[in-house]
Amino acid sequence: MLYPVLKKTIERGEYDAEALQENVDSLFAAGRLTTEQYETLTGMISDREQAEQALEE
Repeated sequence: MLYPVLKKTIERGEYDAEALQENVDSLFAAGRLTTEQYETLTGMISDREQAEQALEE
């Protein structure tokens, strides 16, 4: 249930990257996300951050 909500939040760009990454890390550590879900969400956050940084340059 959490995974689709987190994924949609990232897709919309409605988050603070550092705070969301901490939440994703915590959920993974607590066993609430699978390894595949964790890797997908982390990759999405990273991709979004890199795209935003490229726009700022």
